[in-house]
Amino acid sequence: MRVDQFWVVTDPTPESELSDICFVTTLPKIILQARGGLAAEQNPTVYTDRDEAERDARARLLSLKAARAIVRVAADGRSLDEVERLTLVDGEGRVVFETRLP
Repeated sequence: MRVDQFWVVTDPTPESELSDICFVTTLPKIILQARGGLAAEQNPTVYTDRDEAERDARARLLSLKAARAIVRVAADGRSLDEVERLTLVDGEGRVVFETRLP
């Protein structure tokens, strides 16, 4: 099977948006991106399916947001043992993720 273009997903930074970490590229372009700073430390993953790539990217963004929320709880001086539920909301206040913690 010949693949002319493929999707790449990398780890997000706190400022990342979906398009920053999930993008379509070609072999010549990914070589240029590697020369320009794309590194193994960013955990790049290659996909031939856009939907699969976007699912991975969204999961990475959500994981980062959850980790940052946990850090904020700890920074407030609260023990994580006191936290019963984790809720992440988007900029408009809609719940994008919610879970009860054991």
